[in-house]
Order: sequence, then structure tokens, then C-alpha cells
Amino acid sequence: MTSSIRHPLAALHPSVPARAATLPALLRQRASEHPDRLALRHKDRGIWRRVSWAEYDAQVMHLALFLRARGLGVGDCVAIVGDGSPGWFFADLATQSLGGIAVGIYPTNPWAELQYIVRHCRARVVVCGDQEQVDKVLDALREEGGLPHLELILVVDPKGLRHYEEERLVVLDDAIAEGARLAGAVPEKLLALHADVQALRPEQDAIIVYTSGTTGMPKGARISHRSVITASWRLGQVYGFEGRALSALCYLPLCHVAERLFSTVTQLVWNGVVNFAESIDTVTADLREIAPSYFLGVPRIWEKIQRDIMLASRQSHPLARTAFGWALGRAERLAHAANERPGQHLPWQQRLEGRVLQALFFNNLLAGLGLDRMFFAAAGGAPVPAHTTVFFQALGLLVNEVYGMTETCGLINVQRPGSTRLGWAGPPVEGIEQCTGPDGELLVRGDMVFSGYLHDEAATQAAMEGAGCTRATSPSATRPRAISVSSIARSRSSSPAAARTSRPR
Repeated sequence: MTSSIRHPLAALHPSVPARAATLPALLRQRASEHPDRLALRHKDRGIWRRVSWAEYDAQVMHLALFLRARGLGVGDCVAIVGDGSPGWFFADLATQSLGGIAVGIYPTNPWAELQYIVRHCRARVVVCGDQEQVDKVLDALREEGGLPHLELILVVDPKGLRHYEEERLVVLDDAIAEGARLAGAVPEKLLALHADVQALRPEQDAIIVYTSGTTGMPKGARISHRSVITASWRLGQVYGFEGRALSALCYLPLCHVAERLFSTVTQLVWNGVVNFAESIDTVTADLREIAPSYFLGVPRIWEKIQRDIMLASRQSHPLARTAFGWALGRAERLAHAANERPGQHLPWQQRLEGRVLQALFFNNLLAGLGLDRMFFAAAGGAPVPAHTTVFFQALGLLVNEVYGMTETCGLINVQRPGSTRLGWAGPPVEGIEQCTGPDGELLVRGDMVFSGYLHDEAATQAAMEGAGCTRATSPSATRPRAISVSSIARSRSSSPAAARTSRPR
């Protein structure tokens, strides 16, 4: 059963195109403009719980007051490890509200990798999702030099921790409650925090995202408020977010820059609702319940949905199975015909046939899957197999390839509505300049480019050299048709060494 809640229409905040926005300031503004509107939803024992914008803002401000009372301030790092949840968002925005930097860690990382990241970024606080993550932090404290900068461990779900004797361990809800008491006892502290949020600068680091470490030890990519906000702004421009009801399903790890972009940031920039999946294993069920209006799926998610549909077809009545197979075959032929002439309309007879197939066979199927309200379906992380893309195109859902990397806030090239091409991620978004170096590597410049690697000037200089990609001197040089990245090129440009970047001059 899909959600019946009506969501507010997306509206870009004026501070975004003015290049003056920060994430905590956007949260404060959304809460002030629409305090009672739905902002977040999460499941608690099978029941969807709502968090309004006012509640979201209050939780963030109270947690920030608690952290400030513990000495946290500008430039300090807070590591967050756990599955996506409202608590993850609260810790993320509370850290940034103090001028600090939120550092996400994959919940699947073993304690040794967690130790490396927490030690490297010199995090003073670690926020853990549950007992499993707390145990990793405690192991990291005991082993191989420990965590010399760590002063506090916050935990979102304290189940199983009753008998733990670690004095640095505090339940997140208790920390927020303590912050609320501070706000009530000394209102001036809250007013001062509000003023500090408004004084944050867009060029300050907001988050650090650690690379996978496939070519060495993981590197911490420093990403500013301006960079990640600009990425969301440009994404919304391409796909027409303005005036739509935006509802997202958050299921990928929030330490990944793409999930951060599609959920946390886009919600603040465009005014939407974020729904948290119960787990990565329940995504298809959560899709049916939520029916989000936009969705980022890694290839294996789209392939899983395709497999589930085909399995259900094979297990259906022979007559229904035959009818579906015939309709799918016809629709896939239409999809192939459309892909052979990108940007052009099919003859009216084929367009009519497609509409009839949609009405008779596929509309109800998409509704049953929770995909019927989705105006923007995206695929990222790796190329989606062509047969999977064609399959969903036949059903009436165009899955758009989005290409980016950590160092560009997850966004560089995107397919444009009406001009998609199989196996290609499309041209660059507005504000991105691209060219290829002498050896064919992709060079990128723009406001979405990261600020450098934490504590690694040599790697920063190597990634930022981009000498062949100078600022264009004629308008035509920065038009979206300049470079369109193929799936082959994506594999070459998946690391900083192969897709060098530079800030605007």
C-alpha cells in the first residue's frame, strides 16, 4: 500500500542561486517557513513515525548545544557510523551548525578501517547507530594505539548496551534532552547558536567523504557547503524539481556522497521529504509503501526489481504470463526504436501503441511496485546493463544514468530527459567545464569540485592539476554538448588520478 500523504511542492531557496547558502541555515529557514510540515519519516516497530521541520530543527539545535557544552567547535570532526536514520541527520546537521565537519563511515567497515578514519580525521566524537558499531569503536580504542582524539561516543539505538561501563558512552536521545535543558535554562545559548548558524560561510567544509582506498589508504575528500548545495541545485535544474512534490527513500549508506546528495542535501535545497528504509534488504518493500517521487538506485537494485517482476510473471497463470510476455516484447521493441533516434519522436502509430500497452499492462504494475509516482529515476555508482535500462523503459520508467565521483559531490554528467542514449551518462551539468587530457583522462572544473584531501597536500595537488582544462573563453565551450561520458569512460575516470579536478579560477 503506497503512502497517501500529500507533500509540499519543491521550491528552491533564494540563498542557493545567490551562492550564500549553508546546510544548517537552510534547515533553520525551512523550519521557520513550514514548521508543521512533514520533513522525515522512519519506521519504529513497523509503524511510520513522522518528524516535522520544527522537530527536525529543534533536535539539531539541542544536540548542537550539547556538543558545544562538551567543547566541540569550528573545524572539529564528528564521525558518524550506522545505517540511515533521523539520528544520522541530527548528528550531521548539529556538527555543521557548530562549524564542525561531519565524517561518514560505512557501517560495514571493520574496526581497523574505522580506526584509521577516526584517527586520520582526528574526530573528537563518534556517533554510532547501534551496539555493533559501538563495539567496533571500543575495539578501535583498545587496539594498536587506540583513538587518541576521541572524547565522546554517542549511540542512536542503545539496545544491548545497558551493562556497558564505558564512561564516554552517551545515548543520543539523552544528549538531545540535555541540550534542550541547556536551551531552557539559558536561552541566550540557543540565540547565540542561531546567530552562529547564520554566520557560517558557504566555503567552509561541511563534510568529509573518504574514498574507497582501492589505490592506497582511503583519502578524506573535503566538501564545502557551496559545493554540495550547488550539485543539488544543478541536479534539480536538469530534472525540473521546482514545483514538484519531492519524496525520497534513503537506503544507501549516508557516508556515500550520492546518498547524501539525493537525500539530506536535496531535501534542504528543494524542500522535500526523506523516508528511511528499514534496511537495504527491505528496499523493494519500502518502495511499495512510500512510492517516492525520485529515487537513486545502484545497478543491483534495478536488476533486483527486474528479476522480481520476471519471477512473478513466470509464477503467474499461463494466460497472464503469455499476455505479459507479448506486451513486454512489443514494448521493448518500441524502446529500442526510441533509443535509435534519441531526441526525436517516434511515429504516431508507435506512440499510440506504447500508450495502449501502458494502460492495459504496465500502469498497474508500476503502481504495485511503488514506481508510478516517480518522475525521476536515477542510476549511479556503475553503469546499468543495457537490457535492464530497456526493460524499465518498456514499462514506462526511464532510468537516467548519473555520473560523478566523490571529488565532484557525486555529480558531473547526467542524461537529459528526451535525449538519452544507451551506455552514455550524458553531457555535463551547467557550471561544469570538461576536457580530455593528452592521455584521454577526463579533466573537470566547477563549483562542485571538492576542496582537497584532508592532511594530504600532495594528493590534492595531483588531483587538482587539470592543466588541460582551462576556463572556457567562449560560451560554446561550456555548452552541455561539449563532452558526453560513456560507460567505458566512466570506468577510466572512477578515481582522482583518472578524472582530475580543479576549482574555478
